[in-house]
Amino acid sequence: MYGQKLPKKPSESDVRVRAYNQSNLLKIDLGVDKATVIREMGGVQNIQTYPVLTVMNWGMRGKTVVISNPYSRDLKYGKDSTVIEILWYYTDLKNADGAINKEELTPIILENNKVAGLGWGFYQDYAKKKEITIDLR
Repeated sequence: MYGQKLPKKPSESDVRVRAYNQSNLLKIDLGVDKATVIREMGGVQNIQTYPVLTVMNWGMRGKTVVISNPYSRDLKYGKDSTVIEILWYYTDLKNADGAINKEELTPIILENNKVAGLGWGFYQDYAKKKEITIDLR
């Protein structure tokens, strides 16, 4: 197994969860099927995070979060009736607000069950070409 392994007890703000997904993205090749993507990204899993206890917050209850991997998915039809599935993975931290926002996710775009591309740049160009809307929620 290549890439980084997920830590046993990642913290809610732990970069290791994001690094885990970023590392696994490097294993995704164009044209592979959805089953391969899921396997290479570590499977379908819920990642339980744990609060970081510091001297500052000792005695206060920290917040635990469960991060789904993939975080979410979208199903769409292109203008030519192609089936488009977008798998979203948590990879970036833009706002330390405790919420995971769409811009903190990386899309893997599957067309007819095969990887057409990944990342925001590809997704924006692809969405224009296929005339699909980009949902930012």
